[in-house]
Amino acid sequence: MRLWVLDVNQEVGVVVGRKLQEILLWGITEEGERVLVVDRFYRPFFYAVPRNGVSAEALASKFSALLKPYGLEGVEVVKRKRLGRPIEVVKLIFSNADDMERAVKQTSKHSEVSDIYEEDIRPSQRYFEVTDLSPSSWVEVDVAPGVNIEGVELPTYVAKKPPKPVDGELTPPPLRCLAFHVIIPVLHGSPDPKRDSIGVLAAVTDDGREYIFAEEDDRIILLKFAELVREYDPDVMISWAANSKVWPFLMERSKTVNTLLLIGRQRTEPHQSLFGHFSIIGRINVDAKDFAEDDPEIKVKTLEYTAKHYKIWDGEVIEEVYFGQLWKTSGGRRKLEEYALKCARTVMRLWRLFADYLIQLSALVGYPMDHVVAASPGFRVEEYLIRHAAKIGELVPKRPELMYFETYKGGMVLQPKPGIHENVAVLDFAAMYPHLILKYNISPDTYVPPEVEVPEDQVYVAPEVGHRFLKQPDGLYRVAVSSLIEARKAIRQEMKKHPKDSPRYLALEAQQKAVKVVTNATYGYAGWTGARWYMKPVAESCTAWGRSTISAALSIARELGLTIIYGDTDS
Repeated sequence: MRLWVLDVNQEVGVVVGRKLQEILLWGITEEGERVLVVDRFYRPFFYAVPRNGVSAEALASKFSALLKPYGLEGVEVVKRKRLGRPIEVVKLIFSNADDMERAVKQTSKHSEVSDIYEEDIRPSQRYFEVTDLSPSSWVEVDVAPGVNIEGVELPTYVAKKPPKPVDGELTPPPLRCLAFHVIIPVLHGSPDPKRDSIGVLAAVTDDGREYIFAEEDDRIILLKFAELVREYDPDVMISWAANSKVWPFLMERSKTVNTLLLIGRQRTEPHQSLFGHFSIIGRINVDAKDFAEDDPEIKVKTLEYTAKHYKIWDGEVIEEVYFGQLWKTSGGRRKLEEYALKCARTVMRLWRLFADYLIQLSALVGYPMDHVVAASPGFRVEEYLIRHAAKIGELVPKRPELMYFETYKGGMVLQPKPGIHENVAVLDFAAMYPHLILKYNISPDTYVPPEVEVPEDQVYVAPEVGHRFLKQPDGLYRVAVSSLIEARKAIRQEMKKHPKDSPRYLALEAQQKAVKVVTNATYGYAGWTGARWYMKPVAESCTAWGRSTISAALSIARELGLTIIYGDTDS
């Protein structure tokens, strides 16, 4: 079977009396059938680092007996790198994530263990990282039918072998999409789900069907909406401010009126998940406001003003503050019903603008579409780095428990020269920081601490700050960034072979944009104190080499007799 992976979740199942990790791949076949494939081949794991004086072999032998009651399936002594330094660690492999979680507590307090690694990575994400699969991509998998999972009405299969990625295939299958918009008319304050009723819920489907649900009893609205979702069975649901307003209100309101929104493909309710996002099992639940959050050009983050920015909104804007007054009149009610439908149509148009880009960003980073759009640029880069760390044997550091504020000197900003200027030329360094990372091998695993002696010809030394980085081997950042830059070059070359209005060209355009976004966010990640790989000397060195590069460019410009009127960071 060839399957396009839409969504993923994980469960612990019981097979012949044995608890096993199950990865549930919700997807679409080449024939357009919606199916669920259960992969039972993945085994969760983490690493234990022996204390000084304790051999990895001796520790592995002890854990073989100690952790047997915790579902331990395998113990291996493996070579890994910790910030670039070779280290022998014990890899502990378990039958399921529940047992592994209990084993982590035992292992972390063992007297002969100095540290543990990668125990805090979610099984569904770890699955993609170690299998080299990606969501929003095609996989090849041999399956056997006949699995029954409670609440699932789709055809369900069990993988007979671990799925394999399908190389080179970019075109996704047609997706069934449902966009909706909710209006809650209140006279004073913010909507309160315990007090305020839904006035109208409007929905549109990608094939042009439109619905307006407006009832005195909003329990009926919720029931009709849930029925629509189950009958149309969308792959993607889109709404505006879904995570911050819509779903929190709908979930609490459904409890207040004593009903359940069983709209997941496992007949489950939406639940809050990674990055504050609301997950709907088996579907992609997109908050269209995240598109606006990613675009610094949009200053007012409302649906109407975002749509105006993208030239897909015509006509008046009804401010939320007037909903309550309008709802009190019959003419006003009808106006709000039509307005809700207009907003739902607009949300669908936003989805169509961003769908290709979002699909490619998801495949590149390794998060499902609704997770990757909700994630900050830092989390997107980090997931991409984790995937590369797995390939080169670099241990993934723990996420800092507390984020803190730490300052360092940033990019060079010149005082603007006042006045009106003519014949102005702009010199901009394309992706300056990523290219500096490449050139000087700036990375946490190539950083040389001050107390470590290394021959001068083996290191790059950052100007001003004096931090040193090994010239070889290639660091994690260099490996990841070079992969991104080479991928974008290859994509742009491939684009030249296709007409600009062809589906292949449009898919490639979306893919290269996704690659560019992650590439340009790499430096920002290096300076984020919440990053797993945060290291102040790395961030400090990036900006130091950046200032040096701009200073050199300024000197050349002045030698040519040019007048400098302004400069900021990389231009």
